[in-house]
Amino acid sequence: MLEGHAQRARELAQQLLKITENPEFYNTEIGLLAVIAETYLQENNPDMALVYVNKAIEKKPDLKMKISLFGQLSEISLMQKHLDLAMSYKDSLYNITAKLNELKNKRLFENSKIKSDFQNFKNQYAQNESRLADERKMFYYILLFVVIIIGFILWTARNLSLKLKQKK
Repeated sequence: MLEGHAQRARELAQQLLKITENPEFYNTEIGLLAVIAETYLQENNPDMALVYVNKAIEKKPDLKMKISLFGQLSEISLMQKHLDLAMSYKDSLYNITAKLNELKNKRLFENSKIKSDFQNFKNQYAQNESRLADERKMFYYILLFVVIIIGFILWTARNLSLKLKQKK
């Protein structure tokens, strides 16, 4: 991203920031502010980096971006020799990472639960279809048996009636 061209990267980010100052580009604005802060860190200017990191935090970034921003805040505090503040930011970074992992785990659990419920439904549907097919076969066998019995009774009745006619 920066590769030794911090000044050029910052200028491009600031130009893009002017274009994207409307709410539609909310996440892009935060990302650009983080890039600008990173360029100032590359140039060992922690005061200006701090200004842009704070601007980005004011925009209420998502958890992933907060992790990046608190990492930058920790780095800035180390550069300014505020070790207690740097440790505080590292603690915040750890807490945010834990919260993000908790959310990811919750989503994975919900996703797994949905997949499991879907698989159970699919299995139950297959069992119901199989049972229905078996019941249908049984119905046809019984119907065939009844037709054969009725045919046999009719055939026997016909034969009896023919015998009676022959005797008369």
